[in-house]
Amino acid sequence: MKKAAVFFTAFMAISAVLVAQTQLSQDIKVTAGTPYKVVDAKVKEYFFDGKESTISVKKEGEKVIIQKVNVISLVETSHKEYIDFPLEFRHINVVKIGGKLHFIYAVLNRKELSDYVYAREINMSDVVFKPAKLLFKTSRPVAVSEFYNASSLINIRSAYYDVFTSFDKSKLMFRYRLELLDRNDDVSFDQIGFQVFDENLEKQWGGELKMPFTEKQINNLAYGVGKNGTVQMLIYQNDTKKLEMVTVKSDLSFKINKINIEQNPITATLFLREDAEGNYSCTGYYANELKTKLNGKVDLTEPVNSNGLLWFKVNSEGEFLDYKLHEFSIELINQYEDIYDVKQNNENELKGKAGLEDLYITDVVSNTDGSVTIVGEQCNFNDNAQYINSSYNGNGQSNSQIIFKDVIVARIDKSGNMVWIKKLPKHQYGETRRGGMGIKYMQGLDSDYIFFIDKPKNVGLPLTESPYTYTEGKEGYITLYKISNATGVFKAHTIVSYENINGLEPSKFTPSKIFMTLDKVFMFEVYIKGKQDVMIKMELKD
Repeated sequence: MKKAAVFFTAFMAISAVLVAQTQLSQDIKVTAGTPYKVVDAKVKEYFFDGKESTISVKKEGEKVIIQKVNVISLVETSHKEYIDFPLEFRHINVVKIGGKLHFIYAVLNRKELSDYVYAREINMSDVVFKPAKLLFKTSRPVAVSEFYNASSLINIRSAYYDVFTSFDKSKLMFRYRLELLDRNDDVSFDQIGFQVFDENLEKQWGGELKMPFTEKQINNLAYGVGKNGTVQMLIYQNDTKKLEMVTVKSDLSFKINKINIEQNPITATLFLREDAEGNYSCTGYYANELKTKLNGKVDLTEPVNSNGLLWFKVNSEGEFLDYKLHEFSIELINQYEDIYDVKQNNENELKGKAGLEDLYITDVVSNTDGSVTIVGEQCNFNDNAQYINSSYNGNGQSNSQIIFKDVIVARIDKSGNMVWIKKLPKHQYGETRRGGMGIKYMQGLDSDYIFFIDKPKNVGLPLTESPYTYTEGKEGYITLYKISNATGVFKAHTIVSYENINGLEPSKFTPSKIFMTLDKVFMFEVYIKGKQDVMIKMELKD
């Protein structure tokens, strides 16, 4: 026992020295709040009330918990639990619009075989639920959507419903897909529901549109709603291999416009965003050719080697205006790569095939000046497909590798010109789960912010060196890239060890839980021993 005690003491002493030797940013102040009773829930969403408190909404089974924490004292000031929801209700999302917070959920009417979708406003001053309000009902059961959009700032993903807001946040649109009446793609037609509301959740219009093409003929790619309440839908014609924009009006009439892109590059996911002028910009990565890659499963439909960034614009009527292709330079591609990869990239460049592997867009934001910010991350793990690279050892056993690499951030002006594009070094590795890998993006007044877990050795990394690898579950530090909106110039900040925050030893930390309260003030909640949660605040000085 004495030897164990001596070993433990020595270990703690060494750990303290290592932490002390790590150069933490002097520009960020970290404060831990007063612990409070843990809420073990699968659904946790966090908001700032715009005044002095954070509000967390958590769903645990058929119970919903609302908590309030003061942003100055970091003390929990309210904790209320609600069990008055219908049995087996499905949580869709919590939406903040018009300065109000709404809990959106669906209830399946088993007799009618249709969904009833409700909203309950949360009074943010006393965190009390208001009575439920029926928003709409569907004509038949809703299918799990094949449409996927990763943005968490404007588009909100759920299993059955997608929720969109217009640029000025005056319109809210629910999109869903009804179960098919015929499983044969040759003869089955998608029926898609569109329900549009104003900022007070007063219904503007709604209905379910039978698409004029069969499942086999088209793929549905992206959606958007404008401040005029009109819906835009981007589709891909499988026969002609062309993009088309479908504009849907309040009477469910629609107009189809062709997207005239001459080169017709291969694209994966595309993102549609309304801008301040009421036009729409569409962005996505493109590939010059498909590159087949085994990722736990074979996927021949999606490029895994992106050669550049596609941008095009349509007006409020869906009419095509302009497009531009921005090819990734070999200099950008080679940044932070090892000697072997640089050599391979240079050889591919001679063949016109150099690109960034496994690059996926995570966030797209329309800015007030008409520009668009696009954030992407290299990863072989996609939240939609959830595939991982697999190899086999000499014993025939599968070895899985989950890899999250560099971040690509670009800003394109309202005319489609590239303002700047930056590659931010990062390398994360895991074997069984995503865990705390990946990034969290947020936009401030004059800067973009990207949080992730990293090794401090990577701060100030030269362009010619590869980043050290953070292994999921091992020692790592919460790290921030602060990026200038105007120039793209960025600075890395090593903030704190996620395993030791002001003497606390949190578990289950993921960057996705970080949220912004005031400009340059960020918060997140972590679980600590004793079955307690605690709120952490990070304040950026510069």
